[in-house]
Amino acid sequence: MKKLLLMVVCFTTISFCSLAQEPVKSVDLTSVTIEQNNIKREFNSLRGEVSVLKNKNAKAESRISALESLNKDLSLKLDSLQKEYDNLANDQKADKSELSTIIGETNEKVLATEQILSSRTLWGICGIIALIVALAATVWAFMKKIKSGSTSIDDVRKAQSSLEEAQENIRKAQEKMQEETIQLDNKLIEVLSKQSVSAPTTTDDGEIDHSLTLKVADEIVKIEMNLSRMDESIKGYKQLSRGVQRIKDNFKANDYEIVDMLGKPYQAGMKAAVTFVTDDTLEPGQQIISRIIKPQVNYKQVMIQAAQIEVSQAE
Repeated sequence: MKKLLLMVVCFTTISFCSLAQEPVKSVDLTSVTIEQNNIKREFNSLRGEVSVLKNKNAKAESRISALESLNKDLSLKLDSLQKEYDNLANDQKADKSELSTIIGETNEKVLATEQILSSRTLWGICGIIALIVALAATVWAFMKKIKSGSTSIDDVRKAQSSLEEAQENIRKAQEKMQEETIQLDNKLIEVLSKQSVSAPTTTDDGEIDHSLTLKVADEIVKIEMNLSRMDESIKGYKQLSRGVQRIKDNFKANDYEIVDMLGKPYQAGMKAAVTFVTDDTLEPGQQIISRIIKPQVNYKQVMIQAAQIEVSQAE
């Protein structure tokens, strides 16, 4: 009986112990499952982040590749621009040298033309003076005869004819001299037209060089002064006038302007070097610009040369 009782107790104890251990194992398994799920979630999250980082890295590598390609292109363009700059610098040096040569040649041609013009003008003036002296001598001889009472109607007619002939010779001499002046001015226009005005260059110190343009402007104004003293019917007048206008139009096309002042009223305060002369034909208070020694020249509406003018006024 005791054995049976002991066996029952032992069985009961063993059963109780078995029942007591099963919940513990169940609790441990649940905890492990939860932790495993957490690890999976973290792994999936990390895998997603890695995927994102891979995409970003791929994009970054693509951008780096594009930037390297762009940098290469820019380097090539920079080299090309450097070559163009060097070529332009060399061309500019060559242009400056050529321009200096052209200015020198133009100055020589202008000087030679002016010398020819001065020589012919001098001879023309001498011829006119000789005719005037001959005319004066004829008139003096005629007046002497009148005073002595030894003149006749034929003598008067001869003297009158001689006077008219002398006047005609003087007129022809003046006309001939004007025609020669126009011919020389036309040749000068041809020279100036070949040295066409273009955009100004810069000197080595960075300043704009207007020297050739100003030289051409000075010569153009001298020609205009000659035209103002001549009759439009003189041979070659219209051709010369058109040549002057062509050069002035070329000035305007390159932002230059020769200010038209000849024959215009003088206004106090003008930016010009002024010399006043007396003219009895003008009314009191009237002042007219009668001569241009140097013209006012503007570049892009800014004065680069002040005028030197002569102003006629009444006493």
